[in-house]
Amino acid sequence: MSEFCGDLKEVADILGPEVARALRGACGGLEIVIPETPPTSGPLSELPREMLEQLCATFPRDRLYIAKGTCPRPGETRARVHDLARRGMTTQQIARRLGITDRQVRRHLAGRRLSAPHDPRQLSLFDERKTG
Repeated sequence: MSEFCGDLKEVADILGPEVARALRGACGGLEIVIPETPPTSGPLSELPREMLEQLCATFPRDRLYIAKGTCPRPGETRARVHDLARRGMTTQQIARRLGITDRQVRRHLAGRRLSAPHDPRQLSLFDERKTG
C-alpha cells in the first residue's frame, strides 16, 4: 500500500510527506482549490502557517482531490469490501471504514468495474483507417 496517491502524491513529492499528511488530515475526502494566499477560515486554515504558505506558493489556483487514506493495491479494496460485507457491515459502514464512497461499495458488491470495459459493438468516435 502506498502512503500517497494522485494529487496528494504530487504534494508529497514536491513539498514533502509532512505537508501531504497534514493536508490529508485537514482536507481528506475533499476536492479543493488552492488559493493564492493563505485562507483564514475553512479546512485549509487548519494547516500550520508555514505549510499553508508553501502550499499556496507552489499550487496557486490548482484543483486537487485529497484522498482520505492510503492507496491500496489493485484488487485489495474489492476483497476488503466483500470481507466486511460477509461480516454483516452495511454499505455505509464499509464506506466509512475504507474511506470510499457508498457507490464504490455497491459497485464492488455487484461485481461491476468502476470504469466500464470497452464494448466491441460500440463504434469508434474517430475512424482510424487512412483515407485517400
